Amino acid sequence: MLKYLLHTKKRIKLGQELDYPMPRNKEFLVLYMIEPTHDEEVKVAKDFNLDLNVLKNYTKEPTSKTFSTEPLQLVFGDYYINGNNDIKYVRILLTVSKNVLIITIPSKIDYFLNFLDDLQIKIKNNPQEYDSIGIIL
Repeated sequence: MLKYLLHTKKRIKLGQELDYPMPRNKEFLVLYMIEPTHDEEVKVAKDFNLDLNVLKNYTKEPTSKTFSTEPLQLVFGDYYINGNNDIKYVRILLTVSKNVLIITIPSKIDYFLNFLDDLQIKIKNNPQEYDSIGIIL
């Protein structure tokens, strides 16, 4: 599943699936890839000049790792509490360039789905407060 947020000077545009817009000059795009399909991985890799192998294999990395610096691509582990109050571990891939932030999560985890949905609402309600990728990170 792909979800996106395009931040322009005038408004915030939200959407999902493969119809995400490409950011222009002073715009930026936040793209959430949650349990991405092969087609979604291929399109995102092509659109943003990413290594498809990184998108497919980042969950197998035993430690945090930086794959590239242009764009910055790094994987790290995060702990969360699931619905049964069990502590779980997941690998997350962050891809950052001048005007694009891609957050990739390997499966649909309620904790992260809720977090990302809440973040979209906060940004939509206060776009002037969240006016850069750095602030969102």
